[in-house]
Amino acid sequence: MRGEDLLAIREEKEASPSEKGIDFCNAGLMALAGAHALEVLERIGNDNIKGEFYLTDAVEIAQAQGLKAVATETVPEDVVGVNSRVQLAEAEAILQQRLRRAAMAGGATLVAPETVFLSADTRLGRDVVVAPNVVFGPGVRVADDVVIHAFCHLEGATLARGVTIGPYARLRPGTQLDEGVRIGNFVETKAAHLEAGVKVNRCPRPGAGPAGGEAGVGGGLPGKARQTRQAEGLKPSKRWPRRASAVRECVRRSDGPCAACVRCTC
Repeated sequence: MRGEDLLAIREEKEASPSEKGIDFCNAGLMALAGAHALEVLERIGNDNIKGEFYLTDAVEIAQAQGLKAVATETVPEDVVGVNSRVQLAEAEAILQQRLRRAAMAGGATLVAPETVFLSADTRLGRDVVVAPNVVFGPGVRVADDVVIHAFCHLEGATLARGVTIGPYARLRPGTQLDEGVRIGNFVETKAAHLEAGVKVNRCPRPGAGPAGGEAGVGGGLPGKARQTRQAEGLKPSKRWPRRASAVRECVRRSDGPCAACVRCTC
């Protein structure tokens, strides 16, 4: 270095004793001006100990041609190399720490930050509370005042203000939860639009289509109730057994009994 000018980059085996004492290291990132790049690159030779073509020789060649070469100093974490799965995990840990700090600085509460995993495009609003062991896949947008309980997994989902989900809920791509929606434990959604005030308390998997009108959905529905849910665009999971009574397991409405069960007292 001479001032801000970068004079050359040497490989360890090619460096002189005095050059080896320099602690300013090359991180491996270079940018060349397009107008001069080909001319500089064509002059790179392999007259060195390894007989290889060193891209780093471009710096010295550019200086010899009267061009300017400069270096930017940064922290090691910004340019960490990844050559193994161990190093990849270390780089991911650095990224996760930065994402968590940014989320908390933006007003979100991460109860146990080291157990929450975020994607680069995760957006958390203010006063969001995220419990331990929550995973955010790509494409998640969370508005203000949302509560995400422990062991939830979200991907491609949009949560409006005041939503509560979990614990153990899974929101798959295409899920849209409007204001105040409640998703209970072990509920899975995919391509579902739940309108304001809807409550899905446990077990079922709402599928493509909307649910609204202050509806509430339980788990394990008998035949008629299953048909009613399908008419509302809600897809029951086949993994859960049917139950004998629809009294507590129907699609509940605020304006009276549903069509599936005249005995409904919800």
